Amino acid sequence: MPKDPGTSTIILKEIPKWQSRGIVSAAQAKKIREMYGAGKVKQGEAGSRLVPFMAIFGAIMIGAGIILFFAMNWATIPRWVKVGAILAAMIASYHIGYVMRFSRGTFPRVGESLIFLGTIIFGAGIWLIAQIFNISSHWPLGFLYWAAGAAVVAYAVRSVSSLYVAVIALCAYVASESQYWFSLIPSSYHLAYSFFLIFLSVGIALYSLGTVHERKEQLTGLRYPYHLLGAILILGALFMMSFKMFGYDENSTGALATQQRDLLLSSHFWIIFLAVSVIAAIALVLSYASRDRKSTVDFYESFYPAVLLVFAPLSVVFATVNFWLIPVIFNIILFLAIFASISLGMLKKEQTLVNLGMLAFGIAVVARYFEYLWDVLNGYLFFIIGGILLIALAIFVERKRKAIVGRFAGTAAS
Repeated sequence: MPKDPGTSTIILKEIPKWQSRGIVSAAQAKKIREMYGAGKVKQGEAGSRLVPFMAIFGAIMIGAGIILFFAMNWATIPRWVKVGAILAAMIASYHIGYVMRFSRGTFPRVGESLIFLGTIIFGAGIWLIAQIFNISSHWPLGFLYWAAGAAVVAYAVRSVSSLYVAVIALCAYVASESQYWFSLIPSSYHLAYSFFLIFLSVGIALYSLGTVHERKEQLTGLRYPYHLLGAILILGALFMMSFKMFGYDENSTGALATQQRDLLLSSHFWIIFLAVSVIAAIALVLSYASRDRKSTVDFYESFYPAVLLVFAPLSVVFATVNFWLIPVIFNIILFLAIFASISLGMLKKEQTLVNLGMLAFGIAVVARYFEYLWDVLNGYLFFIIGGILLIALAIFVERKRKAIVGRFAGTAAS
């Protein structure tokens, strides 16, 4: 495996966690920072952050241009020329990206963006080749093939951007597969919340896999897509389940509601949920097994998702016939998950988890205000009070976020 120039940045980000867990002392941390050039990283930090964004956007524009070219000339291009052009563009993108990032190492960030472009072309090629040869198959599998190919590239060259593509494509596969089964269920039944439970389990699986990667020295740089997207899916699914629209149906009689519940619990839709939940449980077991026995943070990072995985579906199964308890229970679970995100972020000194938790808290409060007070207050009062509360909430959230981030900086400096 060639040396990745981005390794220094990853190591420097991990030092505060190593200190908090007692892996290295303050003196050792200082020596590691000196060895990997902390001063140099800080000096060019602002400019270095701009480079990957520019490179990624450039790669996206190139990909869009290639797709647009084929779209404009599709009918006139011979079949094998289309296939050859797709393969040539993908191989060239991967090869040039690898050379720039590893072989020469002159432009590692640009090389990463070209590897990312190759992954995008690979995914587009799956659908284009299926269209060229009129391949009729179970269409959600296209996302699964894309996820598998992107994952191979991500692990082969430690490409974080390709892993983001792989995880997003995998989520798209689960969504499309779920929608396929959903279309087989009579539309008169209200089963929307099953969809969100599935993605709750997907989020738990992803976050747990990220935790496993974090504890493996060679894979720690690949944990970010799993942790970030997993946390977003967990909070997003809980947020959607917290709306009162999932709790009752004003037009449902007791008999119809019972019939809806029975269909829900026996539908094919739940087969997907159980399959995903088993994968999430396996990921949780791996996360728990790889923990540091002396670290309470490692324990809670497996404990919180495990409680969610078990308690969330049980709260639906054992709710009353009209499910009126669902929004009440999930509002409680949502705010507990927000607290868990912020507390884990503080314990692990991860600003992303803190920011995500604070953002979710603000969105949840605003959503509850709109949901419960829209019909209660007069129009002008609703907007005046809502505006005042929104400004106050923004000030509160930003102060708390800055205080927590400042605490991180103080700890790192010491």
